[in-house]
Amino acid sequence: MDWQQPPPAGAAPGAATQLPPPVTTGSAAAPPHHAKTTQMVRPPVPLGPVAAAPTKRVGRKGAGRRIMSVGAAEPEELVKLGPEISRTSERLRTGWRPVQLSAEDKATPVVLDDRQLTASSSAGYSMVRATHGAFTGTWYYEVKVDQLGPTGAARIGWSTRHAELNAPVGADKCGFSYRSAQGSKVHAAWRDDYGEPFGQGDVVGCVLHMPEGGRPFERGVADVVKYKGKLYFEEQEQADPQKLPGSFVAFTLNGRLQGKAYEDIAEGTYCPAISLYTNPTKQQTAATVTVNFGEQGFAFDPPQIDGCQTPRPAFEMAGPRPGQQQQQPEQRLSAQGQAASEQLEQQQARQATEPPEQHLQQEVRPMEVEPGAAPAQQQQSASEQAAPGSTGMGG
Repeated sequence: MDWQQPPPAGAAPGAATQLPPPVTTGSAAAPPHHAKTTQMVRPPVPLGPVAAAPTKRVGRKGAGRRIMSVGAAEPEELVKLGPEISRTSERLRTGWRPVQLSAEDKATPVVLDDRQLTASSSAGYSMVRATHGAFTGTWYYEVKVDQLGPTGAARIGWSTRHAELNAPVGADKCGFSYRSAQGSKVHAAWRDDYGEPFGQGDVVGCVLHMPEGGRPFERGVADVVKYKGKLYFEEQEQADPQKLPGSFVAFTLNGRLQGKAYEDIAEGTYCPAISLYTNPTKQQTAATVTVNFGEQGFAFDPPQIDGCQTPRPAFEMAGPRPGQQQQQPEQRLSAQGQAASEQLEQQQARQATEPPEQHLQQEVRPMEVEPGAAPAQQQQSASEQAAPGSTGMGG
């Protein structure tokens, strides 16, 4: 008996493909009266193409992102899901919002006030970051230490969103901080001598300088995918951040520049960051600080540092308010500068309402000096009278 396979497509009619002879199986030790058995083995028949299992679409409408379902043979694209994110997360907001301390990008023990500008904590080191950050430009913000207490401490500086929140700023390579105790600086859990220690009542200024050319390494709305009714950040493989030549972090204490703390730091998006510490077994009051992003002016003018422009106030990270133009650098004054500017405006307003003759008499009126004063003393008195007319930018 011969098995024949149907002719392939395109073969001449009547043609057949001869199959190999059947395989004969049997045992040589079988008794003579047992006949040998013959088993016909049909050769394997090639299978046709196998359709892929259905895949489930995720992400924005029309984005074409897919996640492989169980048993899919040919997935179009795999998406690695990162942490789940709430639909009400502030990171998903697309409209304008002010720069504040984040109500969600913080450790649980940190408590914020209604304005989200004052932070307090009664636990071990806990961090809070601002709602905005920057990966290019020169920026400045201030922090006033309201209260520390006998066991309290603070670390103030800059951090990316990859840094651990239940740790002090600078505990990993994602942050840089200025430490209240001993005035040391901290990065990647390494402390070094740096500046003056600070405490209650002091004002710490923080400078970040990032030249152009750096990458943000920040996840936003464009990186959100939807899967099974929930939102996730998509995990994308990226190259490690590289050092950004010319970048630096610096700090001031009550207006005194403490110097550059770190230079040529890694590229990335850095947010204002604060961490607080207290020992609750020895202290009942919480460590408290208040941040100033500069919308109402600073306590001290941002420092002038060689190699970079005048720092911009951190509140401008949010961009201009709707219907409001962005403030020019020469218009940013500290509280001292604003007081001097207001005094000058009041003086000019009084002169504008006075009769011209009286105004002229005031202009030519000689200085009143003590009898017998030396000419050098007279010149000094003249320079002192001209001081109120300055803008106070040097304060």
